Amino acid sequence: MIVIADIQVENKIQYDGMKRSNVMDLSYLDIIRKNVDLTRQEEVFRQFDSQDECMGNITHFWNGDDLDLSKFDFAIIGFPQDIGIRNMGGKHGVRDGPYGFRKPFYSLSNHFEKPRDMIIDLGNIKIDLDADLQDIHTRMVEVISCLIKLNVFPIVIGGGNDVTYAGAKGIKESGVYNRLGLLSFDAHLNFHDVPGKFISASSMFRIMDDFPDLFNMENVVHFGLRKETISPHYARFARESKMHTYYNDIIQLHSQDKIKNIKKELFQALNQANNMSEGTIITFDMDVCDGCMMPGTSFPLPGGFSPECVISIAKQLSKFKMAVYLDIINLNPVADHNDITSTMAALFLFHFLAEKQKKS
Repeated sequence: MIVIADIQVENKIQYDGMKRSNVMDLSYLDIIRKNVDLTRQEEVFRQFDSQDECMGNITHFWNGDDLDLSKFDFAIIGFPQDIGIRNMGGKHGVRDGPYGFRKPFYSLSNHFEKPRDMIIDLGNIKIDLDADLQDIHTRMVEVISCLIKLNVFPIVIGGGNDVTYAGAKGIKESGVYNRLGLLSFDAHLNFHDVPGKFISASSMFRIMDDFPDLFNMENVVHFGLRKETISPHYARFARESKMHTYYNDIIQLHSQDKIKNIKKELFQALNQANNMSEGTIITFDMDVCDGCMMPGTSFPLPGGFSPECVISIAKQLSKFKMAVYLDIINLNPVADHNDITSTMAALFLFHFLAEKQKKS
C-alpha cells in the first residue's frame, strides 16, 4: 500500500519516460491533424494593451504545421458535442463549451514563470454532421493516445460526460499505463446502464465495464455527489462496489470552515485514487458547482461548491503530481448568465496550472 505523506508526490513512470516516446514522430501530427479543427486565435483572444500579457499570449495556437509537439507541457482540446446529453433529454448547449471556455481563459493575466512551450491549443475534435457518437469518440481516442505517448498532458473541454469515456479509452490505447485511478467531481454518479444508447449518465458505467484492467473500483473516487440525484439502488451499488463516495452535504457540513474541510476530504480522496496506481485521471463536471451562482450547465443544482471552494480544489489539485489527464465538462454557455460559469471553468484551469508553472 502506498502512503502519501505529502500531496506533492511524483510518479516515476510519469517523469522518467521509460514507457514513453522521447522522439517526436511526425506521424503523431498527421493523426492529430486529421482529427481536429484548428482554433482561430483572433476568434477567442484579443489583446488591447501590449503590456498586459495574458494566457492567450503564452499559448501556442497550432496552425497545423510540423512542430515538436512533445516540447509542450499541456495541450488544450475542445470536444464540441452534446449527443450524450441530448440522448437523455438534457439541455442542449454544451457543444458550445469549448468556445465559451476559451474566451475568458485566454483573457486571464499570465503569472507563470516558464510560459514558453507551456500550453498548445490543438483546436476542437472534428464533429461530422452525420457522425454518431462512436465515430466522434474514435477521433478523440486517437488524439489523446498520441498526447499520452508524447508525455503531453491533455486538457479536454467538453462536451458531455462521455468526454471522460473517450479520454480513458485514449489513455488505455496508448499502452503507457497499466493501472490508473479516477477522480470525478460531479453531482451525479453516472453509473446508469442503458442498453443500445450512450448517454452522459452512463459514462462511468461504460468506463468500468470496458476497461476493468485499467481501473480498479477501489481507485475510483466521486467527490461532491448529491444524494438528490442518486437513487437508493445506485447508492447501495456504490457502497458494495468499494468505490469511494464523498457527498456534498457531508463535505460542506462544517459551514464555518468549508474550505478547510474540503482540503482534508480531498487529500484523503487523492490518496484513495492514487493507491497502488501509476497515475490518476481527473474529470470536473461543472454541475458540481452551485447552480444558483454558476447556472451554465445542463443539469444545474443549487447548493453545490461555491467559487471559493472550486478555486481551493483547483489549487490543491495543482500540487498533485500524479494527474495524467484532466477534462472540464458539462459547460453550457447557452444556459449561462453573463458567462459566469465559463469564467469559473477558466479560473479552475488557471489555478490548476498555477503550482505547476508559477511566476509570482
